[in-house]
Amino acid sequence: MLTVHIKKQLSHFTLNVQFTVKEEIAVLFGPSGSGKTTILNCIAGLTKMNDGCIKLYDRLLNQNGKILIPVQERKIGYLFQDYALFPHKTVWENIAYGMKQEKFTRKLVDELQITHLLDQYPHEISGGEKQRTALIRALATEPEILLLDEPFSALDEKTKQTSYKQLLRIQKQWNIPIILVTHNSDEVKMLANKIFYLQNGIFAKEACNESPCKAFTFSKPID
Repeated sequence: MLTVHIKKQLSHFTLNVQFTVKEEIAVLFGPSGSGKTTILNCIAGLTKMNDGCIKLYDRLLNQNGKILIPVQERKIGYLFQDYALFPHKTVWENIAYGMKQEKFTRKLVDELQITHLLDQYPHEISGGEKQRTALIRALATEPEILLLDEPFSALDEKTKQTSYKQLLRIQKQWNIPIILVTHNSDEVKMLANKIFYLQNGIFAKEACNESPCKAFTFSKPID
C-alpha cells in the first residue's frame, strides 16, 4: 500500500494532496498543469517536496518533505510519458537497464511479444513497440509500485486497446499499486479502480462534466 501526503510550491499554486492507493489501479485525472506529473515525480524521488510524507508498505520514503530513500533504492517502476528510452542502446539494452532477473525479464519480453525487436534501436521501432519496451524495462526492476505518466497518449486506437488489456493483466498478476496519469476519460472508465480528480494542485470536490469523475474520488471493485 502507498500512503502519500505532498505539499509542493509550484509556479502558480501550491500542490497539496493526501491519498492512499492499495493493490489497485488509481488514476490521476484532470487538466494539464494541475500537478499530476509532479505527484509521480515526488513519489519516485525525482522532485523534492516542501513538506509531507510518502510511505510505501513499511518503508518511509519521505518525511517532513525530506528524501529518506534515494531514487535507485525505492523499488518503483516509472514509465515516462515520452518513454525515455536510451537512443544509443538497443531494445534489449534498454530493458536490461536495472533488470533484476534475466529469466523473468525474458518471460516478459515473450509475453509482450517484442522478442523480434531486441537488437533494434528506439528510432527503428513504432510507438506501441516503444511503449512495450518501456513497460518491460519498468517491470524488469521488479517494483513494489508502478507509475505511468500518460503511457498511451501517442498510440493508435488498436494499440491502445491491446495496451489496456496488458495493463489489466499485469495488475492482476502482480497485485501491486499502479498510478496512472491520463487526460483520456475512456482510459479512466476502462482501467480505474480509484480516481482522483486534480485541479490547481488539490483534489476537486466539485463534480466535473464527464462521467465517471463526478466526485472527489470514485472506486470500483477489483476483479
